[in-house]
This record gives sequence, structure tokens and C-alpha cells, in this order.
Amino acid sequence: MIILAVAMAYQIQFVVVYTPLYKTQAKKSNRPSEGNSFTLLVSNVRMENDEKERFLSLVKRYNPDILMITEPDQGWAASISKLDGDFPFSVKYPLSNTYGMMLLSKLPLTESAVNFLAKDDIPSIFTRFTLPSGSIINFFGVHPEPPQPGTDTYERDTELLIIGKKIKESGNPTIVAGDLNDVGWSVTSKL
Repeated sequence: MIILAVAMAYQIQFVVVYTPLYKTQAKKSNRPSEGNSFTLLVSNVRMENDEKERFLSLVKRYNPDILMITEPDQGWAASISKLDGDFPFSVKYPLSNTYGMMLLSKLPLTESAVNFLAKDDIPSIFTRFTLPSGSIINFFGVHPEPPQPGTDTYERDTELLIIGKKIKESGNPTIVAGDLNDVGWSVTSKL
């Protein structure tokens, strides 16, 4: 019985961070939300997934202001093009290596670029979007390479650290979204 209690106490320390008992890291904003809010939907469509119509239905149901998609290939891009009328602004970079990316937006985008920060075949997206209030938000769309079990997370961490440095230098409100490929043995989340 004592061993069970010790084991439970040990496991609780890992679970408590996901409960209301744990302090959140995100700070509350003092700014009024009118004109300063938006909705963002992030989805890894998994390139080999054939349920394109189901995905399009999900997007229509949630109707986000910004849609970040990872792993689209040309087939997915063709299907997603059905959303072009709903999202007049976009950055599209489909690839057949599971690292394609697409960003679709109802909000105006400026200074958009596809970058290769850590590897020549793994893109990231940078752009700025303007809220109805006029506030400008930096946006990084990422899908770094996942580490393999028992290996270093150096390449993935490199991309995220480069982005972190750019965020610090800009001083602007920034969102980093995508498939971060975080794993249990990674320390990146604690950086």
C-alpha cells in the first residue's frame, strides 16, 4: 500500500500541471478585446490522410480567422484551394516530404516569407497580420523535424531558438504555431 501511495504521489507531479490547480504561464491581457481578438485553427492534416472533405467541413464549422496547416502536399493544396474564397490572404508551400505548410487568413498579411531556418527541406512561415483594431501581430508557422527516441533534439531546438531570438529582437506581439514535434524526452519546453 505504501508503494502504491508513493507511486501515485510521484505520478501526480506530472499530471498536476495540466489541471486548474496549477498556475498558468499565459498572462492575462489588460487591453480591451474588441477589435483585438481573432480565432486561429492549427491542423496537421497528415499528408497520407485522405479525409479532405472532412477537414474542409471542420474548417467551415469552426470558421477561424486564421488557418495554419502542416503536412499538405499538392493533393491537399488542391483540396484546400476550395477555401480560397473564405481566406483572401495566404502563404502556401505544399511539399511531398511531410513538411509542407499553408497559412490562410481573413486578416491582411504583410511581409510574408517562407524561410528555411535549420534545414534546406523544412520550411517555416513568417508573416504579420493586422487586427481590426490596427494592431500588428508577428506570426511564425513551424513544423520542425521530430527527434527520434534516444536522440538529441538539436535540429528542432535550433529552429525554435532562432525564432525565439527573432521574437526578442522584434519586441512585437508574436504567435508561434504549428506542429512543434515536442516529445517526452525533450527539454525545449522548459527553455
